[in-house]
Amino acid sequence: MQTIPALLEALANLFRPEVFLVVLAATIVSLIVGVLPAISGGLCVIMLLPFLFGADPTLVMPILCALMAVSGLGGSITSVLTGIPGDNPNAATVLDGFAMTRKGEAGRSLGLALGTGVLSGVAGVLLSIPVIPLMAPILMACKTPEMLLIIVLALLFLAVLTKGSRVKGLISAGIGLTMACVGSQAASGVERLTFGNLYLYDGIETATVLMGILAVPTLLELRAAGVSIAPPGSVAAGKLSEVWRGAKEVLLKHKLVWLRGTLLGYLVGIAPALGSNTGVWIAYAQAKQASKNPDEMGKGSPEGIVAPESARGVCISADLLTTLVFGIPGSSIMVVFLAAFFMTGIQPGPMLVIQHTALAFEMLLSMALATLIAAVICFFGAPLLVKITRVSPHYLFAFLLPLMVLGAYVTREYPMDIIAIGLTALLGLAIKRLGFSAPSIILGFVLGDLFERYMVRSVNLYGLGFFMSSPISIVLTALIIISVLWGPAKALFVRLRGSKAALEGGA
Repeated sequence: MQTIPALLEALANLFRPEVFLVVLAATIVSLIVGVLPAISGGLCVIMLLPFLFGADPTLVMPILCALMAVSGLGGSITSVLTGIPGDNPNAATVLDGFAMTRKGEAGRSLGLALGTGVLSGVAGVLLSIPVIPLMAPILMACKTPEMLLIIVLALLFLAVLTKGSRVKGLISAGIGLTMACVGSQAASGVERLTFGNLYLYDGIETATVLMGILAVPTLLELRAAGVSIAPPGSVAAGKLSEVWRGAKEVLLKHKLVWLRGTLLGYLVGIAPALGSNTGVWIAYAQAKQASKNPDEMGKGSPEGIVAPESARGVCISADLLTTLVFGIPGSSIMVVFLAAFFMTGIQPGPMLVIQHTALAFEMLLSMALATLIAAVICFFGAPLLVKITRVSPHYLFAFLLPLMVLGAYVTREYPMDIIAIGLTALLGLAIKRLGFSAPSIILGFVLGDLFERYMVRSVNLYGLGFFMSSPISIVLTALIIISVLWGPAKALFVRLRGSKAALEGGA
């Protein structure tokens, strides 16, 4: 594999006028689609599939990569400014991004999201180019037990840090896992929690849960309050200087959060089947665990924007790398990329990187190019976009609620999904009132299917001692135990020190 000549050939192909123009067009389309709630660039990729038979892969693949790379960036705009996830991986950004917007810091929060997404998107490509030869040992080291323990660790990181009650955090994660169990079991086909309802046989759609628990309750609160998203006096929040201020903060104040989120997102991304839906919540949970002010997470903390957006931005290129090198989908949408390869006459797998090295590099570089183009468009368009935060909530409610319902409906085109949004919205309102953790519920729901799959495989292959099956498993198990016991142990230590100090003072 001649790396340098292939890289130069990929650059030359990417800047051919026809390739550059189609990447530009795909970037603009993907940004527009990404801004629409619950509709992603993956939908555009699927719509393009019928037109790919026999097409030139050096022209087609950059289009598909641009569509995928930029969609999440558009989704972060919707998440930050309206509190509605642009797509599933943007759900974690809503928690702190929208909270900052409601404080009158829309420009700054948008700058944080865009700056983080752009930096991580480019970083993912730069990581992928030299890491191709290292892919095999990394993936071989993470077997089924390791994947299961990573999921458990992610759930605990977020659940045990729920403000007010660790028990409520764990219960919230359990609720999410229970919701993920609705439907038929993948391996056996056994029905669970369907209550004889045909609609529930396919389970609850992710977009429906995200809209119901995160977006609709927020929109209802705004409508009831009768005030705009941002405070009336926050005119300066939409200036370009505020957007740049947020973007600069990523590396000036939050570089460690960005670095950890990027590395975590990349490691999750190269693991088959996990993808950005999982990576963003693991990064968010880890950021909350490591934060000096974990109670601020969810209330408008910049760390709560940087961590998930860094993981989201880097996951796409890591997903693609796994798909290219092994022919194994790095995430669900990468299944569509596999179909695109076959339609253009290319066999994915190790031989693709050997025989079509330039094409592999061209796909990765097209992601970086699309991300940079999108950054220019978004940053200079941000002051105009921020104006939406000063629109009357009556108009926002009338426009956004039907759009959310439509976004959830088009995913599967089930009319019952509309009713499900209403029911999950009631659950979302109850969660806020009772002090349970919405992030823990969402994370439990998103990871539920993978948790069950890896649990069954781990027990079948390694028995009940699967958590001791390898050195990596032992380390992860130790981290799980520490994350559970650290809080109570710390509280006990503080009480003992207080008692000792009181006794010494009395003496």
